[in-house]
This record gives sequence, C-alpha cells and structure tokens, in this order.
Amino acid sequence: MSELLVWWDATLVGVLEDRRGSLRFTYAGFDSPMISVAMPPATRPYGDAVARPFFAGLLPEGENRRMIAYDLGLGSHGGTDLELLAALGRECAGALVILPRGSSPRTEGPVAAPTPLSEGDIARKLRELPVSPLGVDDDVRVSLPGVQPKLLLTRHRDGSWWLPTLDAPSTHILKPPSANFPDSVPNEVFCMALAATVGLRAAPTDLVHFEDIPTLVSSRYDRSWGRDGELRRLHQEDGCQALSIDATNPRAKYQQGTKGPSLARIARTLDAWASSTARTELLDHVVLNAIVGNADFHG
Repeated sequence: MSELLVWWDATLVGVLEDRRGSLRFTYAGFDSPMISVAMPPATRPYGDAVARPFFAGLLPEGENRRMIAYDLGLGSHGGTDLELLAALGRECAGALVILPRGSSPRTEGPVAAPTPLSEGDIARKLRELPVSPLGVDDDVRVSLPGVQPKLLLTRHRDGSWWLPTLDAPSTHILKPPSANFPDSVPNEVFCMALAATVGLRAAPTDLVHFEDIPTLVSSRYDRSWGRDGELRRLHQEDGCQALSIDATNPRAKYQQGTKGPSLARIARTLDAWASSTARTELLDHVVLNAIVGNADFHG
C-alpha cells in the first residue's frame, strides 16, 4: 500500500503517500480544511520533512508501537508509518480519519454487533494493556501517541461503556496505575482537579475503580456531543506537529539547547495562529506544571 485518504468527517482533505520511504501529503483542494499550521492548504504537495512529523505524531510510540505492529503482522520493528496508519487511522487524535482508498468514514458497519461493557470487561482490558496496548484487536483499531498504558473507550450519555469499534469515536482515556509509580492515578487526578480549580482549561478527570483497579478516567477534549446527539471529533495538533518536529525518537519531544519544541517557538506559533490570550494561557499551564513538579511537560 502506497497511499491513504485523509478525511475530516465526511470531507476528503487530501492524500498521504509513501514514495520510497518518504511521506508526501497533498491537499484535495485549496479550499480544504487546514489540518496543521505547518501545512496550510496549497496546491503543491508537502514533503517528508513536514508530512512525517504530523502524521507520525498520530501513532503510538516505543514498545506500544512495536507490539501493535507485531500483532497486526507488520513485523517486529514497528512497521512503516503508512502501514500503521492504514491499520489504526480510523480513530486518531483530533478530527482526522485516515483510510485506504476505496473506504470512507461512516459507511462501514461494525464487525459484530457491539454490546455494552461490564465492569469486569473493562477490568480485564485494563489488565491486558501490557500485552494489548490501547485495547487494539481485530475489532478495535485506534491510535494515540504516548508510551504510558492507556485504554480508549466510548461512554454513551446513559453512562454505559462501549468499545470504539471501527470508525466509532472514543470519548474517554482510561489509565491504570503506573508500574513504577503506584500512586500515579490519584496524583494525576488531584493535579487535574487543581488545574480546573484555579481556572485553567483541563479535561474532566475522575478516579474510578474497575474491580480492584484504581483508574484515571479522563474525558477526551477532542470529542464533543452535539445538540443532535451525534458524537463529533474536534481537530487538534500538538507542539511537535505544529513545529514539524519528528518525535518518532521520544527524546525529540523535549527541548535540548536550541533544538526541539522550545516555549519561545510554541509561543510564536500561537501568536501567529491562535487567539490573543493563547500566550498567557500557555504561561499559566507552564507555571502550574512547575508548581506540581511535572517534569514531563513535553512538546
């Protein structure tokens, strides 16, 4: 497979191609919605130096990526970015749905009739995360960057939990305790509550027990229920994607001297593309992360 179609809801945004190991993205038209401030709509294609940081930034990292790729038959080295996006691109961070040519969003039915998950079902999936990252299996194809174990689920308005099968959006991120930091869940829930209390925008986060597993349950900020009852994806990109920093190597997510996603570069990008209050909001988040001792506030 050498190309994939990139969709925003039911709108075709462009084509992502792999040409001899280099990624290339071409918008479907000059009036297509912009997917990254690093790639404004244009008639010319964007090459590997810009396309790869954005699209690779949608994929799992490290050992999670290698395990998922191996289970999907893509080899033990993590597969190519295009191969993984072909397998996992139905449900990514932000609004995009990435599919092979011939497929389109919202047209493919689930492999099997979905059923609500019980507390025991969720506990089992949380225990399986060390060998089944993100809950990916034959029916669930989802992608999210990061190295921490996490499970993506959909919570309906009646409170029931469901698997995000095929192109159904997930609504929540569930994180069990870290193997190295057993108190990570209550600590993170407290820090998120502190952020909300002092007036920062923070995803609603709770501590929920699934059987004997204390679990951080965080609402996805890039998902929203519409007035019509439809669950919608909201687009987003992180600092590395906006600055065209390839974070395939996790060290690249951190500023190192004059390289990497510095606060100054992120602030200048916000000045150019975001609201007039964005720089102040960024500073507020930096101050809070310093107060709570979060040394992993990366790009």
